[in-house]
Formats: sequence, C-alpha cells, structure tokens
Amino acid sequence: MFIEDRYDAILGLLKEQGRVNVKDLSERFDVSESMIRKDLKNLEKRGHIKRIYGGAIHPERTLREANEYILRRLSVNAEAKKTIAAKAIDNIVDGDVVFLDACSTAYLMAEMLFETNKQATIITNMPIIATMIKPDCKQNAVFIGGDYNMLVGANVGSDAIEQIKNYRCSKAFMGCIGINAGEGILTVSHSEDANTKKAILSIAKQRYLLAPTQYFSQDGLY
Repeated sequence: MFIEDRYDAILGLLKEQGRVNVKDLSERFDVSESMIRKDLKNLEKRGHIKRIYGGAIHPERTLREANEYILRRLSVNAEAKKTIAAKAIDNIVDGDVVFLDACSTAYLMAEMLFETNKQATIITNMPIIATMIKPDCKQNAVFIGGDYNMLVGANVGSDAIEQIKNYRCSKAFMGCIGINAGEGILTVSHSEDANTKKAILSIAKQRYLLAPTQYFSQDGLY
C-alpha cells in the first residue's frame, strides 16, 4: 500500500470510528508503530487530524469535547475563578508576552483579554482559545502544538515542551489542582501536564498562580 493510500484509509477509519489507535493501525496496515506515528504527524500537519496520546481524533471533535470539558471545569468555583481572572488581567500591560497555561481560569482570562485594547502577545497550549480570536482583536496569538490531552484540554508532552523552550515570556499565568503551602509544592493530575508546566515556568520572568482558596485543601497526583 502506498503512503497516500494509507493516509486515506486512516482518515476513513477516523471518520467511521471517531478516533484511531496507533497499535491498532500498526496491526491493520502491517507497519511499525513508529511509522504510524509518523503518518499521524504528517496528517496533523495537513490539518486532517489532531494527535492525542496513543492515537488521533478528528479536529472538530477535539474542539467540541474540549469546550464541553472546559465548561464543566468552569462551573466549579465559578465566581472565584472569574474574580481571579479579572485581577490577573490587571497585571497585563501593552507589550507583554503572556503565557496562558492550561486551566479553566486562564480560559476566562483569554476571553476577557480579547475584549480589551491591551496590545499583548498570548502564547498558549490550549487550542480552544483559537475560537475566541476576532478579526479586530488587538492581541497576537501563538499556539503551542504537540500531543493533545483531552483531560488537560491542551497540547502537552515532549513536542510541546520543545516548542515552549523556543520562546521567552514576560509573564506566565499558571493553573494547578492542589497546593501544599508547607512544602511549597503545586500538583496536577497528569504527569505530562506537570512536565509541560515546568517548561512554561522556565521561560517566564514573572509567574502568577491562578488558584482559588479551595486548592489549598486538595492534592493532585503529580
């Protein structure tokens, strides 16, 4: 089978099943898993798919499900998150290069920021933010690619980290799941998200934590 024929077959399976798995595709087409990963990477570059851990999903489904998941997260501590987002926006000035980490409060920040006249550059690994951009917005936007994690709502992992390292930002606004003030530790639910957050922190001159008080009484796994 020629490569383009395999691409067409993968897209056909994706349309039929909603998502595809690297291992299953490797067995189906009798090629190595590394070859399938290369196929998926090329298809993503063409805009046909969105890679996720272990496979791929259709881009439209990715954004729809991500939006639904973000909205569910926004419903928890909703008023506190709105207050935090509004205060965070006050710290952004013209000329800032701002990294918005993957969290629901940063999502609210993006909504608010795009409604202002602040001439800032936004870097983020949350693809859903792209849906907020209007033709007349005053901000520039840079999106970090990589493997999409549906539960994080962002591109995370080694590819994302390598891209993040190419940038420098004046301010990073970070999310977490839990805070251990005694040990000075922030926690999240996914290891790849934790590693990606470390990379974001490493390129920022100033770092802001977006977290309601309830996070001081809970912990994540990483």
